Amino acid sequence: MKEYFESEKYDYILMDSAPTGESLRLLSFPEAMTWYMEKLFPIGRTTAKVFRPIARPLVNIPLPEDSVFESLERLYRSLREVRNLLTDPETTSIRLVCNPDRMSLNETKRAYTYLMLYGYPVDALVVNKIYGGEDTGEFFKGWRELQAQMLAEIDSSFADLKVFRVELEKEEPIGLKSLRRSPGRSTGARTLQGSSG
Repeated sequence: MKEYFESEKYDYILMDSAPTGESLRLLSFPEAMTWYMEKLFPIGRTTAKVFRPIARPLVNIPLPEDSVFESLERLYRSLREVRNLLTDPETTSIRLVCNPDRMSLNETKRAYTYLMLYGYPVDALVVNKIYGGEDTGEFFKGWRELQAQMLAEIDSSFADLKVFRVELEKEEPIGLKSLRRSPGRSTGARTLQGSSG
């Protein structure tokens, strides 16, 4: 991603991330590594430098060479640069996606809280797989009522974000042609085009 950004070949870079838990672990990794690099890394590097000549003839346990520590420093610098890129609201916007059900909503609330704590700029929420009107039939009436409750809670919980609503399509929209053909339909005051507040 950093290479794509620095190449300046693209107007936008869109990244579809892993599920919430994996993404949060990945995004919090630079913070965890900062603690290690500031507290333990200097001690480990100094210890290895001092004990490497002494330990070689006495024990058969290899201590890391300077090149290992240099690689760690390069990785850390690169991760910090990516984090700075991702936390810059002039460059990056994060859009959360959830379904209108309790488990998905709770997970999205948790993700939003963590992202805010780590300083990542979340600016929109996409609510996906909303059942349409009466054309979904009597069988889905209970689901439609439950989704209506969830949508009201979403509006309340994420009042400071743009909320985009997308109805469930008959087929999974894969590829640009399919996405252009199935732009979604309005599902009330806050539609696919979105609105703030």
